Amino acid sequence: RMGVTHVNKIYSANGWYENARRDVRELRSAGIKVLAERGASFGEITGKFFTPDCYRNQGLAFASAEVCRRIVSAPYKKDFAGVAEWVDGSQWDSEEQGPGGNPGYDDPETIQAFCKEKNLGELTPDQVKNQQAKEYFAYRMKLMGKPMFAFREMLHSAKPGLPVWLCQGGGAPIGDKIDYKAYDEAADYHVPMIY
Repeated sequence: RMGVTHVNKIYSANGWYENARRDVRELRSAGIKVLAERGASFGEITGKFFTPDCYRNQGLAFASAEVCRRIVSAPYKKDFAGVAEWVDGSQWDSEEQGPGGNPGYDDPETIQAFCKEKNLGELTPDQVKNQQAKEYFAYRMKLMGKPMFAFREMLHSAKPGLPVWLCQGGGAPIGDKIDYKAYDEAADYHVPMIY
């Protein structure tokens, strides 16, 4: 036996329009759970900060912190609060690339933050590449996973305990996408991106 258990409904800064609200009411009355997904899935934030230019100019550490700060900001909390009472979970369809495509040796700010966190003193990009490549890759992966925790925090500020679905990765080599382990504790459900 097969059937539909969950439906994903996109919401925007204005919440849901009347047609979508009607659909949600009908789905829920039929016993189907509704997941809310923000239209564009924070692409207006991640598309600005998770870029090689931003990494070179301000650093991945800055970009990750800024993405997190914006996701938990009042406007995003307000947008989600407008639909929270009608949903059984929320999904983020994350399209970000992992650190594998951009190794970050041209990112002095993040190298400095990495060295500070690991108590390594000051290392040059070549020293990091030759002596700390694996650890630096893991550090950058962790930075890429942090926004998933901010997403969970933002959702739970409106509806504590709401299940979090994170759709990301799936099939690509580790590093091309964000490793599930980098944000496993932020997700109740992992949804691999396998089309």
